[in-house]
Amino acid sequence: MTDLGLKSLGVLCLLAGILSTPAIGQIAPKDTVQKSWFVDIDEAVVTGERTAVKAQDAMRVVKKLDLGEVVYGTSQTLREALRLQNGVRLSQDLALGTGISLNGLGGLNVQILLDGVPLVGRLGGNIDLGQIRLDNIDRIEIVEGPLAVEYGTHSLAGTIQLISKRGGTPETTLTSSVQYESVGDYTQSAGLRWKGKRANTTLNLSHHAFDGWSTSDPTLDWISDFVADSGRVSTWNPKRQGQVNLQTIWTGNSWTLTPQIMAMGERIVNRGVPRGPYEDMALDDMYQTLRLLPSLRAKSYGEDGLHWDILASWQHFSRRKEGTVVDLTTLESTPQGPEQQDTTRVVAAMTRGTRHMVLSDGITLRSGWDIHHETYSSGRIEQGQKTMLDAAAFALVTQTLLNVEAQYGLRLANNSAFA
Repeated sequence: MTDLGLKSLGVLCLLAGILSTPAIGQIAPKDTVQKSWFVDIDEAVVTGERTAVKAQDAMRVVKKLDLGEVVYGTSQTLREALRLQNGVRLSQDLALGTGISLNGLGGLNVQILLDGVPLVGRLGGNIDLGQIRLDNIDRIEIVEGPLAVEYGTHSLAGTIQLISKRGGTPETTLTSSVQYESVGDYTQSAGLRWKGKRANTTLNLSHHAFDGWSTSDPTLDWISDFVADSGRVSTWNPKRQGQVNLQTIWTGNSWTLTPQIMAMGERIVNRGVPRGPYEDMALDDMYQTLRLLPSLRAKSYGEDGLHWDILASWQHFSRRKEGTVVDLTTLESTPQGPEQQDTTRVVAAMTRGTRHMVLSDGITLRSGWDIHHETYSSGRIEQGQKTMLDAAAFALVTQTLLNVEAQYGLRLANNSAFA
């Protein structure tokens, strides 16, 4: 998103905050497809399971972070929500953002899902957790240990799934929030939910601005303008983010259809120290990130629960680095040499389908496909572009006998990069 787009998004969020009335929480009506397998959502987890089950009954160790709880109430990004979790170690890079290791394994082995869709755009093996905003997220589920049969080898250390808020309020609801931190960090967000006869729709907008931080900053710091002296250099770089989420859930007698789209833009400025005999120029770097993620999910149900779960998505991720020479007298910028410019782009399409079956009393089967096609473009890649196709079929058999539950899994995959 451009600077003008980010400012416009911030103005929209602020206007929504002025015009909105306080939202009153209400009990969501029962989904028409819910039957005897209903589980209290406050206690349920779904990642790696056929249906919602209590966390203590899941086959794997699953931590659930309810963002409605006070301890997570101020968390704006996934980085902030995970910083106090056992077994999770976070690292910070001024250019690449926040990386993660889970139980000793690095970010390349940690799968991050948004409503079942794996996020792309790893830089240095990590997805920047600071780019994953929680404005439209209801809860986070952390699965410790591999889910490689369902999601592939990126989930060897564990899987982190972000589950979006769902509609269900009987009346149109407009909410907003404004959050300010004394280090010069503020966030504006607004949400609109409305319900039709068979459809629930949610729209969320957010704008985040951080003017950078240094030890010399005052205790109460507001968003500062561009400076042309040594104070322009920050220990933590200035950053702006804007995000839009739109989701609709159509519900039938035995099916649900959920199209949604997420768009995120980010800009980070790394300001250099004044140079030259008169300290009238500086070398700056600007990092601009764009993520666009539309997806479509369809589920069908029968008397014994979920039958089909089919997910398809397309994803665009780009990160552009611009090196500039700044004239501190006129504040005009000119590009540096080609070696200081780079654009990394990832375009990914995926589909995953799962068929759930009850084979007999105490034995269930989950089988399906998992197909990913990714195209990488960058000046640092040989010939400028690489394409990879990963196609897999998997099956999971779960057997329950008395108080013992066992699971057997098989995944057959073909990756074009290793053909």
